[in-house]
Amino acid sequence: MNKMEAVQQLRSAKRAHLSWVMKANALIQGIPLDKEQVPVKSTECKFGQWYHSVANDLIFVPGFHEIEQPHDKLHSIYQDIFTLLIPEEKKGVIARLLGSQPEVSEKNKEKAKLLFQSLKEQSDRVIEYLDKMEQEIPESKSF
Repeated sequence: MNKMEAVQQLRSAKRAHLSWVMKANALIQGIPLDKEQVPVKSTECKFGQWYHSVANDLIFVPGFHEIEQPHDKLHSIYQDIFTLLIPEEKKGVIARLLGSQPEVSEKNKEKAKLLFQSLKEQSDRVIEYLDKMEQEIPESKSF
């Protein structure tokens, strides 16, 4: 892999991460999404899949190891948000097919919005480390 390919990977991973954050925010804003659109587990989102497999070529780049903690933390926060906004009875396939959408309390909506601020802080840290990595990739022809 050369520097250009590595930078392209990082930028693609960043776009995938930001897309996930936007979908998480959409859910908080009341836009109905399936769990599959915004995976709860950090290893199931596109960014997490990249980080835990494809990104291994970049493991030596400063900032790589620092990404895991805020990424895991933001998914943990999102799990709390998801639990607040998606009542247990709405999670089932049959409920989705029938279109049942139990009301979410205003209290839970407000809690979710507050939690999203913490999630966003963790996301900003992930982006910060990705930017750092991009700057630190060596100029050598391949690595």
